Amino acid sequence: MTIRIAVDVRSLASPRSGIGRYTQRLLEYLIPSMGQDDVHWFLYSDRPVTFKLDKPNQIKVRAFSSHNFFLSPIRSQLVFSHWVKMDSIDVFWSPRHHLPLFMDANVKAVVTIHDMVWKTFPETMRAMNRLLERLLMPPSLKRASRIIAVSQATSKEIGDGYPEQSEKVVVVHEAADKYVNVLPVEYSYSYFLFVGTMEPRKNLVNILAAFQKAAFKIPQHFVFIGGVGWGKDIALEVRKLDPAVQARCHFIGAVSDEMLQSHYVGATGHVLASLSEGFGLPALEAMQHGVPVIVSHGSAFPEVVGDAGIYVDPLNVDEISDAIVRLASDAAFRGRLGVNALRQSDKFSWALAARQTRQVLLESLV
Repeated sequence: MTIRIAVDVRSLASPRSGIGRYTQRLLEYLIPSMGQDDVHWFLYSDRPVTFKLDKPNQIKVRAFSSHNFFLSPIRSQLVFSHWVKMDSIDVFWSPRHHLPLFMDANVKAVVTIHDMVWKTFPETMRAMNRLLERLLMPPSLKRASRIIAVSQATSKEIGDGYPEQSEKVVVVHEAADKYVNVLPVEYSYSYFLFVGTMEPRKNLVNILAAFQKAAFKIPQHFVFIGGVGWGKDIALEVRKLDPAVQARCHFIGAVSDEMLQSHYVGATGHVLASLSEGFGLPALEAMQHGVPVIVSHGSAFPEVVGDAGIYVDPLNVDEISDAIVRLASDAAFRGRLGVNALRQSDKFSWALAARQTRQVLLESLV
């Protein structure tokens, strides 16, 4: 029996976001694992895709020749639905919250939900993205044959908001890339690390305030890695700090995968005290290198981090500051958390996530 699977790969056409990494890694494992001649893949995008996969004879890429930020979401709904019919697709998988809602009713559909931030913390999203989620996610959940949630926390949020769809939800955890023989980045100072997009949900204003309180008690600097998002100008927030603390804050933007891993290896600790996270991938990435983490006590962090970190109230600057000071000052405690981090991180892998996703895709056809 020939199976024809289409995937929304728009996230692979833009700079690598968390969803982009999720999509790329799963396809790298999924396509070989379903590599029989009777499985054909169709990758749909609203702009050219530079990412390459093996087995080109089994993969057809369709993409728009031009991209428009405002019109492409609407155009994708219409064109993807047309491509699904043209390619006689059996199952469509969207790793990014939204399905083409004009697909033929006989086509099975699987959608991955990473978080429900548009409902839980709508003020932390751009207005356009919030509007798209509000318009497209509810009907996508209804249209889906199966719904993949990347954590139990996200599954619960889907069930709370849409109890009639909860029976379709399957939890498939994300994972983190494993690198070997990566040397730490060479700085003249020790440092704490933040990895993520600079946006309100990441709680950077409170993290900076906490670092200012901690900075006079510890020698560490603070390194921030990630693309520029939106909201408050973080560089402006840094300029509000004491000049001596300003000099110890370093924003280095987006970096290569290898450089990112080098920063994880050398960090005293990783701080991800977000207001909300559907999974919290940077925390797991740090843990895979034996780096303890400081995370918020809610969202998906307890199931991802386990006993490998310090939990804080993201709105309590003193708690975040105290956690930073403790990690910096107590080497024995830091070492114990590092051991726990390695053990906990072994519970997650892209190979396992791909096997579980493969099962969901095949079960949707039944």
